[in-house]
Amino acid sequence: MKTDTQLQKDVLAELAWDPSINATAVGVMTMGLDQGIRVFNRGAENLLGYGSEELVEQQNASLFFDLGELGAMQETLELVLSNLPDDAVKQRSIYLADIAAAS
Repeated sequence: MKTDTQLQKDVLAELAWDPSINATAVGVMTMGLDQGIRVFNRGAENLLGYGSEELVEQQNASLFFDLGELGAMQETLELVLSNLPDDAVKQRSIYLADIAAAS
């Protein structure tokens, strides 16, 4: 059985290759709690001038945000996640994995 972390990595891997993510002109970038960049689509490449291969799993979001902003984002996300029951976190991970697998 996969852990929540493994499920989240699977979902992000699917998102990175989802055609709809790259078909939009909107810049999409996701990051993990460690502030590592996980998804960086073509819209973000065009907007910011970096290629996804340069950033995904290679750099962290401090390239685009100052440390105060990153800290506030991390605190907010940790607070939200800590207030969810364990089953809700697991169900959300499974739900997101199912969505990614269906696309």
